[in-house]
Amino acid sequence: MGLKGRVENSLESHGISREFISKIGQCINTATKITSFTYPFVSHEVREAIALYASYVITIDDLTTKILPDLKKYTTQLVLGQSHQHELLRGFTRFLGGQQQLFGQFGGDMIVKGSIEFISAAVVEQNQDKCLHLSSDASDYLVFFRAKTGGAEPFAFFCFPENSNPEDQDLARYVAAIPSIMLFLGYVNDLLSFYKEECNAEDCPGFIQNHSKVHGFTLLQSLHQLRKETIEELADRVASNTCQGQQTAKGGTLNHRHHAIDLLPHPKNPLTCDSMSMHRESSPETKMEIHGYH
Repeated sequence: MGLKGRVENSLESHGISREFISKIGQCINTATKITSFTYPFVSHEVREAIALYASYVITIDDLTTKILPDLKKYTTQLVLGQSHQHELLRGFTRFLGGQQQLFGQFGGDMIVKGSIEFISAAVVEQNQDKCLHLSSDASDYLVFFRAKTGGAEPFAFFCFPENSNPEDQDLARYVAAIPSIMLFLGYVNDLLSFYKEECNAEDCPGFIQNHSKVHGFTLLQSLHQLRKETIEELADRVASNTCQGQQTAKGGTLNHRHHAIDLLPHPKNPLTCDSMSMHRESSPETKMEIHGYH
């Protein structure tokens, strides 16, 4: 059975009806494509869990306006142990309960935390464009809010499952890389989701649209600026890794600062630009579909 079929069966095991699963088939397609391209180095079990998570968040992102009242109550109901009215959210909560087993105690907790932030930010995002004032000093806010709406933290921790990087052995080695992975995922998602957001008038303004407001740029100028920063960010990481590798070979180190590429356990997690960028060589349709990272 293929990845999509396994995800659909898991959704059903979480109490989601086959009728609803058929309605969100496009979201599941997108989720499985993203997961297959981005996490080729994990086990089948972990890949299925990541694809399942992506299916949930992409569907929530697609249906935000339709299930907004349920999303507003999600966190309160979660901490009070109350059942969610919508079957999608009931299934999501059931799924989140198993994250520690797959991604460790800390990683699992951060995935749950990031999921709550994603839902809360999705609610805020529905209304903020109408009243949000973005001054020239708001650039830090853009990065802050992008981390909430994009769900980058869970997807960063997905790189280090327990069956290949147990926390009791490897957490200290990879945890410092999480912020850099989150930043890179944010950059790539902003670039890929920009075109979808521009084509869909119902979508909330994304990072590039807000970046243009803050800095007084045109959309094209902001797009070019972000593209430039993304390339520079990756080049800096690669250059740093190369220099540190050369120094280590000579018996010394340049400095004690670690970067994401240095800390990624290799070859256990052979992350590359191609895999982390959700495979830019995919079809135009797939590129337009990558909206779960918003």
